[in-house]
Amino acid sequence: MKKSFVTLSAATLLTMSMSPMAFAQTSSTYTFSQSHIIVNGQTVSNPDKFASGGTTFVPIWYVMQVMTKLGYQTTWDYGTRTWNVATSGQVPSLSINAGGGQTTISVNGTTVESNVPTIAAIDPTSDGNMTRYMPIWYVQQLLNAMGMTTDTWDGTTWTMVGTPQTISSPPASGSSDATMATKLEAAVDFYNFDVNVAQKDTPSNYSGEYTIPNATTDPYSDVPQSDWAAVHYDLYHGLITADSSTLFGSSDPVTADTMDAEFMWSMGIPKNSPVELAWNPGDGNAVAWANAYFLNQNVPTTGDLTQSELQQQEQNFVTAEQGWYQTSDGVYHLAFAPYNQFMYGSTPNTTAGAATDVSLYEQSMQYTSEITFQKIGGSGSDPSLLWKVPGFSIDNTFSVMLSDGNNPVMVSMNDGQSYTAFNHLDNGYSSSYAPNGGITNPPSTVYLKDDGTSNSLTVDANNANGYGSSISFTASGTPIVQQDY
Repeated sequence: MKKSFVTLSAATLLTMSMSPMAFAQTSSTYTFSQSHIIVNGQTVSNPDKFASGGTTFVPIWYVMQVMTKLGYQTTWDYGTRTWNVATSGQVPSLSINAGGGQTTISVNGTTVESNVPTIAAIDPTSDGNMTRYMPIWYVQQLLNAMGMTTDTWDGTTWTMVGTPQTISSPPASGSSDATMATKLEAAVDFYNFDVNVAQKDTPSNYSGEYTIPNATTDPYSDVPQSDWAAVHYDLYHGLITADSSTLFGSSDPVTADTMDAEFMWSMGIPKNSPVELAWNPGDGNAVAWANAYFLNQNVPTTGDLTQSELQQQEQNFVTAEQGWYQTSDGVYHLAFAPYNQFMYGSTPNTTAGAATDVSLYEQSMQYTSEITFQKIGGSGSDPSLLWKVPGFSIDNTFSVMLSDGNNPVMVSMNDGQSYTAFNHLDNGYSSSYAPNGGITNPPSTVYLKDDGTSNSLTVDANNANGYGSSISFTASGTPIVQQDY
């Protein structure tokens, strides 16, 4: 079985020389300014926008809220990067010739456009929440094709005119109406996630595995017997609380921070340990912790969640625990399974150095989010892979290495136009060592190819804290990501 090993870490933030491409997901890369969205004469939101490559990018989440107000059903699938929309009208014929992007637009289950360029960045108006931005021109083409007039854009204010919809069928990814999510739904869903996903597809050091409690009598009049096992599990392990001794609060609304806290605690991170919390992103703030792992992607972190937003958040967690997702172009991207960083801090018994270590760890996740791989040959459990990794300078704090056993690794510094073989001391390619391909001025992305044998990929800085994973493939060619820290 073919395996790869990926590790990402940093020694000191102060000495890093960072590539803009490697940090394409951070808000500091862009200059934001406020815009205004007016629908049928009423201002509905004031999202921040930014310009890149001469094009204005707007956050998709705010557009989705506008469409929801008009009765459309719309969801975002993080794993496949698909924007799903349901309309009562006919599926529009849309051809905007995007090219080179990563997002697919689906209407009533039919793909109407693929490869639309999008950028993930932190929304300055939120509590550090990551969201997806898309060029406003592409969004206009979609909405115009669906009967909304969106041509009025003066660089700051976007004026739309639309007719309210009545939709009887959900989009392809599942129900996305505005029905609010309930505490009971969240409890049952969390149980299913933790038992069926988190305890099966997690880092080897996962400390949040909980035992299934012994059965007891259901004491809550608002919890059906069929859901009691799930609710009992959450209550037993302190992951959720009941309203009283006889009422669970099944119909209570659910918020993102409530779910974030449940998932954080399920990772074995204690609620009341200042030292352990200091060694994890967010320093005890569950929303900030979840944002660091992209778990609130396209989910509002304030206010109550709708059922579709709860489903979106759950899908984000499932993707994170899986460790990878594949886009419509067949390319695999790495994702991050949360864990208790305290267990692997350099001085875990105190808070000394925690802020620096956590900051470096979060930066390492940003770098790792730029790593992709795709199959270019072979088959089944032994495919040949093409990797695209950050192009670190030879004197950068961070470095990236790819080894392929005793076989050479093919390296391209010109977007795959030509390759050079490296295998000095069996290390294959190393951006920090000239005999293995390291150079002073690399491109933002380096292409690496292996021949399909035993393979390991490492990205680190002096073996400090960071991200790592071993990647193997099943006989049918499905990746298995085992994250190690």
